[in-house]
Amino acid sequence: MFKGQSICHLALLTTGAALSVAVIETNPAQAITITYEFSTEEFSGKFSYDDANETISEFFANFPDVPVIKSTYPVDEIEFFFKNKTYTKVDSTIEPMWSTFTGFAEGAQLRWSTEDFSFSGANSPAGGFPEFFTVFEVDGEFVDTVGFRRVENEPPASVPEPGTVIGLTLLGLGWLSQKKIAS
Repeated sequence: MFKGQSICHLALLTTGAALSVAVIETNPAQAITITYEFSTEEFSGKFSYDDANETISEFFANFPDVPVIKSTYPVDEIEFFFKNKTYTKVDSTIEPMWSTFTGFAEGAQLRWSTEDFSFSGANSPAGGFPEFFTVFEVDGEFVDTVGFRRVENEPPASVPEPGTVIGLTLLGLGWLSQKKIAS
């Protein structure tokens, strides 16, 4: 019986070590959170999103031969101080989204609504040369155009690969079980 346990523990240790060493050479995934500050003449806020959740679509702007590429990101966190209240994602009536446009038209838009206000996309009045931007509306009335500023780049957070976690766990369990048998 003791010999069977010893072989089992040795197999566990070997598997853990092999998985750990095999995965150490791969680069871990990088999760990058991007944060923007936004403001109107009187109000300001900020939002952030993870660039790994990007959805890309393509459409044609007023000219059939000129594509516009739209990258959309669900907003993870958003904060806006308005009428003595701080609004967050919990107050949303629609899911907040950040979109960037490249190709024929360059620009960005924030779409977000609550019971008290909305940030919605708008096009420039010059048909044929769309510039995308966001307008701030209260009770359906245009209040102001919104400006955006990207907060300095945040360092990416390393996300460990599952193989590394499994390998290190098996290695640790094997070591603990060997120690328990010895005592």
